[in-house]
Amino acid sequence: MKAKMIMVVLFILCLSAPVLVSARQKPREDQVDFDIAEDGTQMDYQNKNPDIVIIQDATRFRDFHSRIHRRTVPRPETPEVDFDSYFVVFLTYGEQPSAGYFIQVRTVIRRENTVVVRTLLKEPAQDS
Repeated sequence: MKAKMIMVVLFILCLSAPVLVSARQKPREDQVDFDIAEDGTQMDYQNKNPDIVIIQDATRFRDFHSRIHRRTVPRPETPEVDFDSYFVVFLTYGEQPSAGYFIQVRTVIRRENTVVVRTLLKEPAQDS
């Protein structure tokens, strides 16, 4: 059976502004709004394992998007991203032995100057 690649591309608000926090304060967590720009199972990404790619500029994003769609006909247009406000996180479950595997993005959280993407990796039932 042909292996499938499960991938998700999503936009996350770029939180590059500095945050001043007192050493006694509890770390601040804020939920971040995000959009799923693209998802699918037939993208051409060569990593066989789960992976995360962070893209912070338009040139790298166009090149990356073109590369993962090099065998897609017709090739989709690269989504427009304002990299002054956003960055792109590309998530892949990696190559799997069958269909039915996927990534569900649960939340995106800002902790101080860090962004945490909480995901759920789902597998098909053993009897499917």
